[in-house]
Amino acid sequence: MKTGEWETLDLAGMVNKFGVYYLPYRRLRIAAVTDALAYLVTRILDIEEDSAGFFAVRVIIRAWREQMYPDYHRAKKDETPADPTRVKTPAELLAEEESKYTANQLLLHYDFAYWLRRLNFIRRKVDVLYKLKDFQPTARTDSNDPAVLNEQEKAINRLRKTGNNEFDYLSLSDEQKTVLHQRLVYLRNELRDSYKALRIAGRQIQARYKQGDTDTLAAKIRAIPLGSEQLRWLLGLPLKPTDNEPDYSKLNEEECLVRARELFKKPEFQQPFIAAARALRKEMQAKIVNPTYLKGKALFQPAPDPEVVPGGPPPPPVSETDRNWKVIQKYLWRYFSQFDDFDQIGFPIMYGVEEGESDMVEVIRITLRLLGTHVRQRS
Repeated sequence: MKTGEWETLDLAGMVNKFGVYYLPYRRLRIAAVTDALAYLVTRILDIEEDSAGFFAVRVIIRAWREQMYPDYHRAKKDETPADPTRVKTPAELLAEEESKYTANQLLLHYDFAYWLRRLNFIRRKVDVLYKLKDFQPTARTDSNDPAVLNEQEKAINRLRKTGNNEFDYLSLSDEQKTVLHQRLVYLRNELRDSYKALRIAGRQIQARYKQGDTDTLAAKIRAIPLGSEQLRWLLGLPLKPTDNEPDYSKLNEEECLVRARELFKKPEFQQPFIAAARALRKEMQAKIVNPTYLKGKALFQPAPDPEVVPGGPPPPPVSETDRNWKVIQKYLWRYFSQFDDFDQIGFPIMYGVEEGESDMVEVIRITLRLLGTHVRQRS
């Protein structure tokens, strides 16, 4: 896939490129981003997260998402400008750009948790290589059965395949292993600093509103006219609570969604909401997406081989250490650049689980099919 192509694809393009099996992962990420944005808004607007108010806010996020980031490309409008020589204003150019957005851009613009997972994933891969320096091979190390190999043995076999069977870590001298180990120490330190920076940036983005703030993200979210009356109207409740009977909302999402779409038709609500969304998107790009991706690219993407110019001088020789390191980089770049291939397996398993553990943990999910089989066996 070409650089930048993924973000331009709509639902049909994703199916064509990756097949239908990619779609559940994509929909789960969209749901997770919707949840995260709803938590951010409710936190800054002082709405209780375990209340019906959170439900209403999440439906508002969904209405905005479906309007700004639809699953399919919008039909192109045939608009011939009255004055072809007139230069478009920045606001018009921004609106034109936003009209091309699909749900893929939603994930690129707002999925903070994705970048944490991606960074932690590559850190674990680097840690496995870091431990190879003191690795002692056993009789099973050369086995082709991954079921009997530990993480270090699997990494050694994959490195061999990455280097087209010309790189064998176990055959390296102690001095060569030490040099690679030192470079891996550097990688670990850089990734540790990137992780710290990512967490700090995340806390800054989610910072609460302070009295007197005017240009912060929290101030822009506070400017959204979403008070108790709007929330009650969205939930289908009387605009004012009464003492005669307790509030009760059926929490019908589709009915709430119809009201949310009506709310977005009002400029006094839509404009501050979109302004806050744009501010968050800008901060995410500047503090999360671009720094994390560019850092990974700089650390892991191997430099291209020197170009051989016909009739020119030969390229300078590459040291054996640099050749070995290039295999390590190629190995790690695959995991970093193709992270989605691995995340679509792990993320659905860990979704909804408090993933704060630094140690290995097991997550066991029981499907209804297995549960039904168990019930039939007992009966």
